[in-house]
Amino acid sequence: MDRDRAQTLLHHMEAVIEQTHKLQMELLATWRMALDVQESMSHRDAGPPQVTLPELHNLPDKTVFSVAEVAEILGLSRNSTYEAIRRAEIPSVKMGRRVLIPREALQRVLSAT
Repeated sequence: MDRDRAQTLLHHMEAVIEQTHKLQMELLATWRMALDVQESMSHRDAGPPQVTLPELHNLPDKTVFSVAEVAEILGLSRNSTYEAIRRAEIPSVKMGRRVLIPREALQRVLSAT
């Protein structure tokens, strides 16, 4: 095998290893988020927090939010919030029948507005 071909193969192997590592890190982050969601569901608050529009960037200290909470924070109806989730405008995680929005995802949505 000539040197150029060996270098090309080496470059491709490095790219595959880098992509594999990236996917492993994404999988690890997903597992961490699932554990956070599971933990927060066992420590749920009695109801959605009362947040006014000027306080959008001072979110309550929670890992995940319900659709109703996000609707209130964003000033949307529940139906509009579900539609935004369906269109992937608001990232969400589904745990059983519950749809939850991770804090980091909500912060990204707020910082984009």
